[in-house]
Amino acid sequence: MRKLKLISFLILTCAFYVFYIFYLRQGEINSIYQQTQYNDIWGKTCKSTVVVVDNAPLSRVSLKKMWFRFSEGIMRNWKPLDNDCDSILVIDNKLSTPYDQSELDYWMGDDYYCLNGKLSNGLCLPKESQIFVIQLRTSTEDDEKVGIIGNKAVYIHFINYGG
Repeated sequence: MRKLKLISFLILTCAFYVFYIFYLRQGEINSIYQQTQYNDIWGKTCKSTVVVVDNAPLSRVSLKKMWFRFSEGIMRNWKPLDNDCDSILVIDNKLSTPYDQSELDYWMGDDYYCLNGKLSNGLCLPKESQIFVIQLRTSTEDDEKVGIIGNKAVYIHFINYGG
């Protein structure tokens, strides 16, 4: 009987933990970085805003709720979306040392977001840690409208890195 109670307790604990990380975990902003740079492809100056988050939930529903919770403050304080080429990348705070130290000189390198070396101790954010992008355009037909700025729709694009 004790063994059955222990197994039931373990199953219930695991189920609650899975539910927590997918739906209840709120996520918090760790830091925000922004760069403005002329983009030859677009023929104009574009803003790239990177929002680094801790404890992001895993479900898309909860990720959208996290965005709605942060969005007003980000939009008011950083004004990240002025042009169609502007974007906000939300990325998980999983710092690591880049394979190639020269990536520290770039905002976005081949495998990492090093943000021009602004992160501490020569660390970068691996591209595998990308969660979603917010922009004034769609990237795929799966993108969802999550708001309006002026008369322009704002879309969320979930990133499924490598898969």
